[in-house]
Amino acid sequence: MEGGDDDDKGIVCVTGGTGYVASWVIMKLLQHGYKVHTTIRNYPDLSIVFNTGQFDLRKLNLTDSMIGNSETKLQLETLGLSGIQHCDYGLSWLWRSCKQLKKLQLRSCYAIGDESSLSSFVECLIGLQEVELWTCRAIINECDDQSGKQDAKEQEMEEEFLYSKKDISFLTNLPGASKKLKIFNADLDHPHTFAAAIEGCIGVFHLAHPIDFQGKEPEEVKNLRAINGTLKILNSKTVKRVVYTSSASAVAFNDMGLDPVDESAWSDTEFIRSLNPDGASYYISKTLVERAALEFGEKHGLDLVSVIPSYVNGPFIGPHIPGSVSVSLAMIFGDQNQYKLINKVPMVHIDDVASAYIFLLDCPNAKGSSLKDVGGFKYPDLSSKKLLDTGFKYKYGLEEMYDGAIQCCKEKGFL
Repeated sequence: MEGGDDDDKGIVCVTGGTGYVASWVIMKLLQHGYKVHTTIRNYPDLSIVFNTGQFDLRKLNLTDSMIGNSETKLQLETLGLSGIQHCDYGLSWLWRSCKQLKKLQLRSCYAIGDESSLSSFVECLIGLQEVELWTCRAIINECDDQSGKQDAKEQEMEEEFLYSKKDISFLTNLPGASKKLKIFNADLDHPHTFAAAIEGCIGVFHLAHPIDFQGKEPEEVKNLRAINGTLKILNSKTVKRVVYTSSASAVAFNDMGLDPVDESAWSDTEFIRSLNPDGASYYISKTLVERAALEFGEKHGLDLVSVIPSYVNGPFIGPHIPGSVSVSLAMIFGDQNQYKLINKVPMVHIDDVASAYIFLLDCPNAKGSSLKDVGGFKYPDLSSKKLLDTGFKYKYGLEEMYDGAIQCCKEKGFL
């Protein structure tokens, strides 16, 4: 039976839908009869793709005789461009022709082109009621007057950025997805982009979080983005409960020596900075975001549950091996750099995590932080008492985690 339960339990939103936990949560929600909105980054809606150089004017219902005719007026109020790479007459003509344009969505803009096109582009922006510039890397990309060509490497990078697509078939092919799953573009860099996905939802599972273990951006920038994005998501009028995904890093880094760690513990951001471990900025960000989320929920009366999963292990539905599964199978893959983690980290089965998320959405007594792990590896132990006290029961142990992970890797050709 496609979609599981027949009952319509309402609409919920899962942010970061291509992630390991998020994708499994989506699958379980569909099985439980929910309609699901999920968000992913940089996946343009194919219905609004207009790439100059490969500009399909038929999508604007134009005849061949109208192409290039500067007198043609497009009666468009909203236009979405997923990418602009190379300039041709179509682009300049497009700007001149869209006299009724009120809203422009521009994503992945690398090159506007020559001076004429740039002037038309600027004129197009004047008078617009709303402009969304998603990922404008460079507005003008001047060509060499002698060769008229871009550097081959630069062109290759542009093409890869503009035309590559995430494989989301593992989501769209889920049982029930054709009727009950809608996928939206959203990015924490632009918190307002989550509004459409959250509209009408009774609950939100917030799993999206910017990850930058290499420290490519200043810590303050990453923290501000993550906090603002999360608070924007929390500030919804229809949502009754938010299940927020935190991290063990938000509770484990301090000099208190607590074992087990429960929801009263917090990581000390200065302590993290003094240790300076790999991923320090991510650990700090997760700590600050959870604090901000809980404070926001308390101040505004929002029903918020914060979940802190330990290392998630087991099967997966995505095309790539999740990082936590890869670490768990380090000895099988021969990754000696990860050996030191295997006997230190607590683990939990992916299906137990997803089931707990849905349980916490429905459970009237759940509020605040809920930590979870499973018997096996402890560093430090994360107390599951608060979760268990609400009535949740784990189904899987360590053996099932490894059986599921290994079998899945075999089926997908990784072993």
